Amino acid sequence: MDPSYVNVMETSELAYLLVVYALHGALAVVQAALACFLILSGARQIVRQRDSRWWGGLRLVLGLMLVAPVAVGAPDALSFAAAALSVVVLAASARRAPIATTRPKRMVRRTAVASAMLTVLFMVWEREDNLVLGGDLLLNTIEFRDEELSWQQANDPRSPKVGDVAPDFELQDPTGEVQVRLSDFRGKRPVALVFGSYT
Repeated sequence: MDPSYVNVMETSELAYLLVVYALHGALAVVQAALACFLILSGARQIVRQRDSRWWGGLRLVLGLMLVAPVAVGAPDALSFAAAALSVVVLAASARRAPIATTRPKRMVRRTAVASAMLTVLFMVWEREDNLVLGGDLLLNTIEFRDEELSWQQANDPRSPKVGDVAPDFELQDPTGEVQVRLSDFRGKRPVALVFGSYT
C-alpha cells in the first residue's frame, strides 16, 4: 500500500467546505434563475406589449449575457455588466409598475431586484462569474471522486468499494465478556462504525 497518500480533514474544515459549496451552488442557481426570468419576461414584453418592446429586448439581451460565460465562454466581465445593468433595469421596472399591481407581482419584482443585487455583490467578492465558479467546483468534486476511486483501486484492491457488503468480523463488547459479530445485525438495524482516537 502506498503510504504517500494521506487525507486528513478536521470536522470544522469539512463543515466549512460544505457551507462554501452550498453557498456557491445557491448563487449559481440564483444567477441562472435571474437569467431565465429576464429572458422569459423580456420575450413576453416583446410579444405582448408593443409600447415596451425596447425594455423587453433589453431584458432578453441581459438574460443572455448572464449565461454567456458558461454557454459560449465569454469573459466574466460581460455577465458582471449584465448583472449590474439588470439591477438598474429591474428597479426602474418596479418603480414604473402601476400602484394597483397585485401582491404576487410586486414580490416577483422585488425578488428579481434582490437576486440581481446578490449576483452582482458575489461577482465583485469572488471576481468571477457565479455560474462558472459553481460549475468549476462541481467538476472539481467529480474529478476528485474519480481520483480517489482510482487511487483506492491501485493501492488497496482488497478494500471494500462503494456498494459492497461490509466484510464480517468479530469484536468484544466494552466489558470484554460478549463476542459481537457484524453479521448478527445484518437486516435488523443500521450499524455505524466509528474509528477514532480519544487521546
